[in-house]
Amino acid sequence: MKIKIEVQDEALQQGLQALIKAGRDLTPVMADIGEQLLNSTRQRFSDQVSPGGEAWSPLSHIASAARSRRGSTTCIPVGEGQKEKKQ
Repeated sequence: MKIKIEVQDEALQQGLQALIKAGRDLTPVMADIGEQLLNSTRQRFSDQVSPGGEAWSPLSHIASAARSRRGSTTCIPVGEGQKEKKQ
């Protein structure tokens, strides 16, 4: 007695090949991840919270005094770093 099993897996093979091809170039996925990290970091700076959601500690009296001498406000600096380039 012989048993013959025939598997028609063309659709499965095409799907697997598409996954393999997509996995070779991770540029789009990495760009999306990078954009999300950038946005969440900007939001945390705006909200002045840590990645865990805890509020930032106030500036020390030394840092606050140094900022006052430079004419800056005594609040935690936000947006004083390098400006991003516009494309």
